[in-house]
Amino acid sequence: SGEYVRTVKGILGEAKTPANYAASLLPQEKAKERGFAQVLWLDGIEKKYVDEAGTANVFFVINDELITPPLDGSILGGVTRDSVITLAKDWGINVVERKISIDEVFESSAKNTLKEVFATGTAAVVSPVGTIEHIGNSITINNGEIGHLSQKFYDEITAIQYGEKEDRFNWCYSI
Repeated sequence: SGEYVRTVKGILGEAKTPANYAASLLPQEKAKERGFAQVLWLDGIEKKYVDEAGTANVFFVINDELITPPLDGSILGGVTRDSVITLAKDWGINVVERKISIDEVFESSAKNTLKEVFATGTAAVVSPVGTIEHIGNSITINNGEIGHLSQKFYDEITAIQYGEKEDRFNWCYSI
């Protein structure tokens, strides 16, 4: 809705602190009351650029690009985000780190160029986004189903984590 702000650039958005999450508690509760699993956060200044999905990084597959918001001081970077970017580049996928407006997301959906949306995080690994609602408008992504690329990232990352696939990137450490 743009009614709430999780953080703004230069505050705590890029830091792993309890304050980073405190502002999200009430809006998250309101989202759950409306049947949503998460809040898609927009930037705190212009309230039009996508920042994160809940406390996870977010990716959009539009045309043949994998787009994710840049780490510009309001977004917490993540290991899983980095892993997805590394794998995508390794697979020859065009990765773009840039601002993406909620209007662009809705416009690309209307043009049928929005193929997938997913969030990444330590616990969630890769979580597909099936629906986005903004100011009374709603879009469904990939018929509400996990996309091919989302599934491929999930399968690859978890296979590396569990030792089922070779760790070509030296991500895993024996403890």
